[in-house]
Amino acid sequence: IDPSTPLQFFTTPGNTCPYASRAYIVLKELSIPFETQEVSGRPKPDWYLKINPRGKVPAIKIPTENNAVVYESAIICEYCCDTQPGTTLMPTDAISRAEVRLLNDHCDTVLTPAQFTFFMNKDEDKDGKLSADLEKALLVYEEQLEKTGG
Repeated sequence: IDPSTPLQFFTTPGNTCPYASRAYIVLKELSIPFETQEVSGRPKPDWYLKINPRGKVPAIKIPTENNAVVYESAIICEYCCDTQPGTTLMPTDAISRAEVRLLNDHCDTVLTPAQFTFFMNKDEDKDGKLSADLEKALLVYEEQLEKTGG
């Protein structure tokens, strides 16, 4: 990775991790220049564990901030928003910011597990219930879009 790159983004090959995808979308939406470094293998390679001891993706390394490392997708997203004054990705009022955080929490604790379970299912008898669980998890976002006119 070129050390002059303002930000280094660590993700899975093909950016297939939904958490990494969330951070990737924010980086792109905010037009933050970054270079991608793919991390693969289980356990993660030693070079990556020196960057993120948890071994999870995504993570970002910020050369302009003494090579500070930020990990966990929701934290990365908020960090990126905080570095871009005037951004509209995060609301400015406390209750709206809390609502965004609750949606992120829903993604982490309800939607992603439902999606993973549905896509990894090999038992056709469970397809109907798992599909319904996934649709119910997505409904939270539909309702929020309707509520906010998004």
